[in-house]
Amino acid sequence: MASRPFYQVADRILGSQFLQDIAEFFLNFQSMYDGFVERARGEGQGV
Repeated sequence: MASRPFYQVADRILGSQFLQDIAEFFLNFQSMYDGFVERARGEGQGV
């Protein structure tokens, strides 16, 4: 994996718990994306 050196350095600097928390945040945010898009389309239609 080409990004492995980056993760090793980030783990040393930021800590593995921080990296896990950030990954979890983005996974949770991704699951909300469809709802954001749906509401934005509704606003555009004057709902």
